Amino acid sequence: MATIEGWQKMLLNVYFSVTTFSTIMDVDLAPAGPGARVLVAGESIAGALLVALLVFVLGWQIAR
Repeated sequence: MATIEGWQKMLLNVYFSVTTFSTIMDVDLAPAGPGARVLVAGESIAGALLVALLVFVLGWQIAR
């Protein structure tokens, strides 16, 4: 990953992961195969659950 192309690919993968995890999914990027689609679906669900957990914990702390 010492080349510019390697860094660009890594940054694109990080961008894809962040947009998937935050459930705002970019329409220009899509998983290539069925295994990748399952992984992306799991990451989207995990992102939604973590946001819900954050809201719950913050609300619980404020209510105390």
